[in-house]
Amino acid sequence: MPRTHFQETIKIFNYGFARYKAVNLAEEGQVIKELPVGKGELETVKIVTTAPVSLVVSKGQEKTVQGTVQLPDKLDAPVKKGQVVGSYIVTKDGKEALK
Repeated sequence: MPRTHFQETIKIFNYGFARYKAVNLAEEGQVIKELPVGKGELETVKIVTTAPVSLVVSKGQEKTVQGTVQLPDKLDAPVKKGQVVGSYIVTKDGKEALK
């Protein structure tokens, strides 16, 4: 019985890998931009992603996925490490898929 379950699991994985693909737009911790900081000790801070940014789509649909970053032009101090300062928006066919 366990061998049958293993074989069925392999079939499911093969089905998924044959038909779907992950579109990776950014890795966790990737520097997206550097923003100026007003009224602070540092002149700029690096803006990084807190998690990987990706979307799984049907194969052949990879080019319909786009990512845009919404950030202010500058930040005012104090700015803390881990503070959310913007959004990374993923669209598929022009419609928001992830934010």
